[in-house]
Amino acid sequence: MRTCKLILAEDEALVRQGILKLIDWDGLDLELAGECANGREAVAVFQSCGGADILLTDALMPEMDGLELARWVHANAPGCDVIFFSGHSEYDLLREAMRNHAADYLLKPVDRASLNHTLEAVVQRRRASAAGQSPKTKAALAKMVLCYAQGLIPFDECMQVFPGPVAAVLVDAQAAPFFSEDAVLAAEAAEGLSVLFISAPEDSAEQLRHRLTTLLQEHCPLGRCGLSCPVPSFRELPRAYLQAQRARLEASEGEVRIFSDESQNAVALAVMEYIEQNYREPISLQSAAQRYSYHPSYISRVFKAQTGMSFTRYLTVKRIEMAEKILRLNPDIRLADLAEQAGIPDLNYFCKIFKRQTGKTPHQYRTDLSASGPSAASETAPFPAQEP
Repeated sequence: MRTCKLILAEDEALVRQGILKLIDWDGLDLELAGECANGREAVAVFQSCGGADILLTDALMPEMDGLELARWVHANAPGCDVIFFSGHSEYDLLREAMRNHAADYLLKPVDRASLNHTLEAVVQRRRASAAGQSPKTKAALAKMVLCYAQGLIPFDECMQVFPGPVAAVLVDAQAAPFFSEDAVLAAEAAEGLSVLFISAPEDSAEQLRHRLTTLLQEHCPLGRCGLSCPVPSFRELPRAYLQAQRARLEASEGEVRIFSDESQNAVALAVMEYIEQNYREPISLQSAAQRYSYHPSYISRVFKAQTGMSFTRYLTVKRIEMAEKILRLNPDIRLADLAEQAGIPDLNYFCKIFKRQTGKTPHQYRTDLSASGPSAASETAPFPAQEP
């Protein structure tokens, strides 16, 4: 396997020289094709040396920054892997870099271990690809991709294995072998199902659904298939996987279901109902996720998008609203019992958040109720009034 050529672009000479000294050139079998102070110089080096395998570039540089350089590389040298490095304050810029087909990013100050770990992963992936990816290698990569999609390993241990956009498919295992190999980027079996990640332009969801429906009817007519919306990059694979998982749960026999906003609305409504029925109990985001077979992070994201509140905030609001209702019906209830019935048995904490939400302590609230006249409910209560 030939030596991989690397170009380094960094506008600060001292930083540039420091990075060059950190790289394990011999151990990784890397060769320096050129060092540059900005993107324009890097383009010139690409053109003069006939290309490179890896570009290591700062995100912010004069004349032509790292993002512009990455776009040029993607258009003119698509076989080159781009690795960005930058400071914490430029995180948003780095996210944009990932959308521009970067393989990974590093935060300044760059340390030797992280730098060489990242370079090693890119080199190994390039060599696996050049070797044609033997079945064993393909299987290992597919397993790693699924682990990342399921949230079992972080992005920095997986990195970008293939470029986006991509869609996730969850289908009965017997139908998976009939998918076109050229479209499937990775496939892995999980609990009697096959998870496939398919190359998918962003506007191709309906075309994919039609193709998958034909395959399902021919080879697995009673099967169910969930299809995610295409996501723009490998980094967003976990979102695509959760969408495909949810879409398949909602699919009927023989149906290919595409995840949609309606699905998200149904998720939020189900969780709201769960809170309504169980607010007195010690429920949590995790218990709701387990109840409806969602990932907790998915529940959190969808619920907030649909309701404007986090799960915890919504639950707290519901509990205090119910406490107000109980007080109106039974103003003489002991506060300890009120807190218990509202699902917040810690009385001090209950009084604190009751005031935060209503602007009054429970005692003030009860006093105002008495001043406004008799309750609509029975005026006789089984418990004596009591404050903490």
